[in-house]
Amino acid sequence: MSRLILSRRRLIGASLALPLTATGFSARAQAGDPLEIGRSVAALYAPSATPELRTLFWRDRLSEAGRQRAPLAEFQAAATAVTATTDGVDVLDAHALPGQVLLKLRSRRHGAARWVRVRIDRDEADRLFDLASHPSPTPYDHEGPTGPVSRPRLADEIERRLAFATANDDFSGAVLVAAPDGEVVWSGAVGVADRAGGLANNLGTRFHLGSADKSFTALMIGRLVHEGRLGFGTRLIEVLPDYPNRPFAEACTIDQLLTHASGLGSLFDRPGWDGERPFTHMADLFPAFVHEPPIFAPGTGQRYSNEGFVVLGAVIE
Repeated sequence: MSRLILSRRRLIGASLALPLTATGFSARAQAGDPLEIGRSVAALYAPSATPELRTLFWRDRLSEAGRQRAPLAEFQAAATAVTATTDGVDVLDAHALPGQVLLKLRSRRHGAARWVRVRIDRDEADRLFDLASHPSPTPYDHEGPTGPVSRPRLADEIERRLAFATANDDFSGAVLVAAPDGEVVWSGAVGVADRAGGLANNLGTRFHLGSADKSFTALMIGRLVHEGRLGFGTRLIEVLPDYPNRPFAEACTIDQLLTHASGLGSLFDRPGWDGERPFTHMADLFPAFVHEPPIFAPGTGQRYSNEGFVVLGAVIE
């Protein structure tokens, strides 16, 4: 689960030849054309973009909810850092989807491509809610093994692949690969934890996992099922009898929470969400969403849900 993502490494800014108004957006973008909105957002990361232009964009184009999630200082710092590390970008592709625009951008410095998603605010259709980036790795042409290999050969293949990814700015992190018997086949860290400061990653570097932690939550639920302490068909009310929204808890199953079929939402766009407030238990987050009706009845649809995994975390606790 992540807040508005304007990552210094993952989000790539854009340098576009667009007709801009005083506030930095084309007339079509002001009118709400989704593709033009996306291109105008990309223009924020051009080397020629000024702090004044970015301030006007933040004020005039982000929704109220978007501004709450990305304070001006944070927005400015992230945009400046992205521009400084890309030398501008080229737009490779653009797609308009319901409620969002996808832009494929390529860094002029590294040649790496990223998908940038621009979400339109659901309550203010002429304003933006957030921007997030998704990696689009450089094609790896090396033909690796197609069958079983020795552990030394596997270690060589892993090291070669990571070296390629690091050289193309596709990966920065730590890796540990272990065999079923517990032997470590390969471990190491590549890339940098702080590009500006030149701080290299090491095996002790801490990383913000974002939604990758959902896999750990699912694994822990699986262990509880294996131990017979609950089942995938167990209804939420059976394990959280004090869940504030009783009708929902009576209708929703563990399986529906795991498979994003519960009808719960993303959490971060809730009016009651406060990303700066610390919490001790998963249930501390319930007030932000439990009293809102589900997007659909549990089991009748599917939509990516951070809230569902918050509830699963409470089940585990």
